[in-house]
Amino acid sequence: MISNFEKSREIWRKILAIRGISGTWDILSLNLQLGLSSSSEVNFERYLQFLDRDEKSKIQRLLTNRRKALIYGKKPTSTLKQRLQELELSYRKSLAEIPRSLDKAKGSLMALIDIGDFETDQEYDGLCLLREHVSSDIISRIVTRWKEELRFSLSEREKAFLPQSYIFWSSNLFMETIDAICRYHFMEVFNVGDFPETIAEIESMFAYALMGPYPNPIWTKEDPEWASVAYNLWLASRSPRLCGRIRHFIEIALTRVVNHQHKEGWWPLHMTRQVAGLHEQYLPSNHMTALSCVDLLRLSRNNRQLEHVEQGIQWLVKQQSPDGAWTDTQIYGQKIVQKPDLFTTLLAVDAIKESGLTGYDYTVSKADSWIMNQQGLDGTWRDEVFPFPFMTILVVEYFERRRPPLSKLESYLSIARDFILRSQELALEDSENSWRLAIVVAFQGIEAFLYACLSHHSVNIGIFEKRKPNRTIGMRRALDELEKHLQRKGTLSRGQLIEYRNSLGRLAYYRDEIVHKGAFVPKKEALELTEVSARFCELICQRIFGYSLL
Repeated sequence: MISNFEKSREIWRKILAIRGISGTWDILSLNLQLGLSSSSEVNFERYLQFLDRDEKSKIQRLLTNRRKALIYGKKPTSTLKQRLQELELSYRKSLAEIPRSLDKAKGSLMALIDIGDFETDQEYDGLCLLREHVSSDIISRIVTRWKEELRFSLSEREKAFLPQSYIFWSSNLFMETIDAICRYHFMEVFNVGDFPETIAEIESMFAYALMGPYPNPIWTKEDPEWASVAYNLWLASRSPRLCGRIRHFIEIALTRVVNHQHKEGWWPLHMTRQVAGLHEQYLPSNHMTALSCVDLLRLSRNNRQLEHVEQGIQWLVKQQSPDGAWTDTQIYGQKIVQKPDLFTTLLAVDAIKESGLTGYDYTVSKADSWIMNQQGLDGTWRDEVFPFPFMTILVVEYFERRRPPLSKLESYLSIARDFILRSQELALEDSENSWRLAIVVAFQGIEAFLYACLSHHSVNIGIFEKRKPNRTIGMRRALDELEKHLQRKGTLSRGQLIEYRNSLGRLAYYRDEIVHKGAFVPKKEALELTEVSARFCELICQRIFGYSLL
C-alpha cells in the first residue's frame, strides 16, 4: 500500500511539473516571438518525466505543434494552456483526498526537491529536514551550481567596481538574514566546505544583525530595534555551528531581549506612530513574548535569564484563545486587531514544551490540534510572512522534535551537549590554551555521551569497572563497547568501524598529550576535531535516542 508520503510526493511532482512546463513555455514562447532563442535550447523532459505516459505524450504533441506554429509565424491555439490547467485541477482534487498528516506535508517538500527548481532559499531547509531521502547527487548538483553563481557574482561585482562580496544570491528587502541562514544551515548539515568566505560573511552578517542600532540614551530610552534582534536570534538558533561562531554577540543580544520584559511577564510590541489614540506605547505582545521565550530557552546559559522564561510562559498560557491558537497584534490604519496567528502559536507552544514546565498538557494539546487544522488541502502550511515552504518546514520540525526539554535531559547527555558546544567555541579563539582546552572539553563531552549511549535501555552495557565499581571504564573502552554493540545489532557490519573512529582516536591522543605533556595543538586540529565530535554525537544520538542532541 502506498503511504501518504509517497502519494503526496507523486501528485505534487505532477503539479510542479505542470507549472514548470507552463512557465518554461511562456519564456520560450516570448523568446521565439522576439527571435532570441530556438526551440532546441529548452529541455522540457526534466518536467515531462514526472507525468504519466499518456499525459506526457499528449503534452509533448501540444508543445511540438505550438513550437511549429510560432516558428512559422502562426498564432498558436490555447489548447496547451487549457490542458495544463485541467491537469493541475484534477491533481489538486486528488491531493485534497489525502488525509491531513505530517507525511502529506513531507511529500510536498520531497516533490520540491525532486523537481529541483529551488525557487526560494527556504527550500534548502527542506533538504535538511528530509536529509535521509536526499542523495549525494542532489547535493553535488547544488554545490556545482552555487560555484558557478559565485564566480559570476564576483565577476559582475568586479566589472561594476563594487566591493567584493561572497554573498552570491539576491534577497528581497528584510529577507537577507533568513535567506542566509537557510544556505548556512544547508552547508552545515551536508558538510559543504567549498564556500569558506561565504560562511564567514554570513557569520559577520548575523553578528552585525544581533547588535542592531542601539538607541542614543541622550535622546531617548526607546529601543524599537530590539524586536529585530530577537527575530535574528531565533534565526541564528537554527544553526548550532553559527551560534558557536558568534557566541559573544548572542550573549549581548540576549541581555538586550531580557531587558525588555515587563514585570508582569510579557514582552512588548512597540508602536512608533499614533494608533487608536495611543502614541509611542508598548503593548503586551503574544508574538514577542513567545519569540523571546524561545530565544532564551534555545540560547541562554544564564540561570537568571531562564527565570524570566517561566514568567513569560505563565503569562502566555493565560492568553491562549479557546480554539487553541494565540493571536498576534496587527495594525490596520487606526485599528489594533488581534488575529489568530500560526507562527505565534507555533512559537508559544514550542516555548511551553521546551521550558519543561509541567501542568500544561491541555494547553499544548489544544494548540497542537489548532496547528494541524491549519494544514491546507494541498498538505502545506502557509503564512503571509515567510516564503514558501518555510512555514511547512517549521511545523514539521516542531511535531517531529523528539528531544526532551534541555532541563529534562539525562545528566550525561546534558553534559555532553554543553561540553561539545563549548569546545567548538573554544576552538575559535586565538589562544593556544583555548585550543588545548577545546580538545580536553570535547574529549570529556564524548566520554559523557558514550556513557549515556551505553546506559540507554536498548544498549544496557555497564559503564563502571567490575573490580573498581566507583571508576568508569573511560572513553576508549566505552567507544569499543558501543562499536561492538552496533556490530551485534547489525547496524555496523562485522569488523566495520564506528563512524569517525579514527578522528576520535586522534582526539583521545591529543587529550593525553595535553594533560600529561602540555603538548601544543594547532588551531586547525582543534577546529576539525571539535567539529567531528559534534557530528559524531548528532549521528549516534539519532541512532540510539531518536533525536538530535545539539
